This record gives sequence, structure tokens and C-alpha cells, in this order.
Amino acid sequence: MKTEDNTKILISAGEVSGDLHSSKLVEALLARDPSLKFLGMGGEKLRALGVDVQVDVTSVSTIGFLEPILFLPRLAWAFFKMKKLLKTARPDLVIAVDYQGFNLALLKEAKRLGIPTVYFVSPQEWQWGTDAGGRGVLEVTDFILAIFRDEALFYERLGGAVNFVGHPLLDYTSGAMSRAEFGRVHQVSESERIVALFAGSRPQELKLVYPILLEAALRCQRELGNVVIFVSVSAASFRDAIVAGLPTPLPDWIRLYAGSSYDLMSAADLSFAPSGTITLEHAIMGKPSVIGYRFNKASFFLAKLLLGKRLKRIKYLSLPNILLDRRVMPEFFQEEFTVDNVTSCALALLTDSKLYQKTSDEIKSVRALLGEEGVLSRASEAVLAFMKTKRNNSVHG
Repeated sequence: MKTEDNTKILISAGEVSGDLHSSKLVEALLARDPSLKFLGMGGEKLRALGVDVQVDVTSVSTIGFLEPILFLPRLAWAFFKMKKLLKTARPDLVIAVDYQGFNLALLKEAKRLGIPTVYFVSPQEWQWGTDAGGRGVLEVTDFILAIFRDEALFYERLGGAVNFVGHPLLDYTSGAMSRAEFGRVHQVSESERIVALFAGSRPQELKLVYPILLEAALRCQRELGNVVIFVSVSAASFRDAIVAGLPTPLPDWIRLYAGSSYDLMSAADLSFAPSGTITLEHAIMGKPSVIGYRFNKASFFLAKLLLGKRLKRIKYLSLPNILLDRRVMPEFFQEEFTVDNVTSCALALLTDSKLYQKTSDEIKSVRALLGEEGVLSRASEAVLAFMKTKRNNSVHG
């Protein structure tokens, strides 16, 4: 579908995962219409596609109540620049990707200027929010590309324009290396266990989560012996912090890994990871992972104080458990997230084949809830159809 020449789309993605999702969407849009021009906020993946990235806050991504305070000046400056860009560039469309607090405010500005708005990976009001919160999202969003069925049903019930396209991870995870192929490439014998360690993509995860996961992985290696630990380096900017926690000199059974995270997940016998999108990636591939998360104590206390009953409604931390409404992926949160608990759980999975298979079979059921492959193709088609409808309405209006 061809749009008018010089059509400009402003992208707003503030996290590493948002940079990934938006880059894949941009790639799919360009495949359908190479004349499209993109600009806005993102990271290295959007830049690699030739997007005019004028704002990048992916390195300061954080969650919590107190943690973002450290980065408020930079985030305020980023919002000022994006708000100014709306006025100077006058894009034909704004696509917000995740990053709820920032993007809802930006979309409000776009609506005020009469610029059509689309949300991809929308705010999770459908999970633990309220109808009022959902209506707030719809007030500033013309069209939602829903990645979950329940998300689509929630916003449709509130009168929103929604298209359930499925979860983009379905597209990313297909075609990953087999265990045998990975072993040949990285010289790991069939008798050795591969343990993957994902340090996270936020500074607070490197400080509060990674050390516990690392120590648990090291204990598993000491207990079992035939374990090779692959430590994933998700971004070059995190490499120094990740390496600083590792034993020196580095033993040959610890490998720093900068390749495809999906190849590593596919090959791993078990992973250690912080809660987040990565839990869903493992579930799609049917690969067990031990999940942990911890907030700064003061931030968590403030969250309990301010959110009260709303916080108590959150039964699970990882997306597979949330979607299935039961604990199928091992997870530990806050005070329960200890080296002893994580190690005990990991050793059980690595030594009990029946438990491992049961866990793997249960988490595979998540995939059926996420739609089918071809997500980015459907999403790009929906965006272009939406733009055409908007353009036709403005002409005939």
C-alpha cells in the first residue's frame, strides 16, 4: 500500500525492548512503502534502519517510584525535545511504543495538535489497571495495535479502535539455533549443560538482580560440575558492569555472549533472568527459566504505600504466569528473591527430568494465547490502512 510521498511518522520508544519492537515495525512498514520517512525517539536498532533518532533515553530506562528521579532532568529534556519535534516536523502520524508514562503525555500533545496517534504495546491497564485508566489511554490514542487478546477485548469494550495483531515475539523467536548447532559453534559437548544468564537491560537490574542470579548460576556450576554458563551482554554499554561481577581470571566454563539471545535461549538447558519480556520469550520457546526481581527497598515501600490494594491485585510477576493465572514459570520477588531460593529451584529443574518436562510443557501453553506468526506484517498493514482512512476522512471532511 503506497502512501503519499514525504509521509512522516514519528516514533516514540524509550526502552531497549521498545527500540526492538519499533525497529521491526518500521522495517515492515518500509517493506510495504519505502517512501515513508521516520524520526523521533529510540535507540541503536532504529538508527541502524536509517531512522532520524533525535532523542535516545534507552540507557536510562528504569522502573519503580524512586529510581526514575535520578534521570528526571534527562527525561524532562527528552520530553521537551519530542514535544518540540511534534510542532516543527508536523508528522502525519505518531506511533508510541510501550513506555507508558512518557508516551501518554506525548500522545496528549499530539492529539492537541490534531496529529493521529497509534499505540503499539499499549499501557497494561487491561492487566492490573482500571476502566478509568483504560479510557484515559483511549482519550489520547486513535488506534491500538493489541499484542494480547485480553488487551484487545478490554479496549474494545471501552469503545476503542483496536486491531489484535498478536505478539511480535512470535516473529522474532522463530528460526533459532538448535542445541546441537549451538554446541558445535560454541564448542560445548552434549554431556555439558548450558546455563544462560541474562543480566537485564536496566541499570537497577544490574545492581539489584544480576548479582543474585549470577551467584545462583555459579553455585549450580560448583554443585553439578558439567555446566557452561553463557552470560548474555545485551548492550555494549552494560558490558563493564556485567564483567565486573564475574570471577577473575575468567574460567573457561564462563563465556561472555554477544550473539542472538534467541539462539542462546533455544540451546540453554536453563536460564536465569530478571522479570520482563524475556520471560515471555522463554515461554514461547518452551524453555524453563528461573525469574527474579527486586526493587530498591525504599521504592518498594513507597509503592505499597501509594498503590495499596492495587498492588495486592498483582499475583504474579512474569508474563507467562500472569497470562495463565498460575505459577508455571518459577519466579521470586523482593524478599523471596534470594540466592538460596533461586539455586534450590534451578538445581531441581536441572536434576529432575520429570519436573523439567512438566514445567516446559506447561509454559508452552502460553504460545496459543499470543496469536500467530506474521505479527509485524499484520501490524504494518493495519497502520497503513489506518493512515489511509484518516487521510480520506480529512479530505472528505
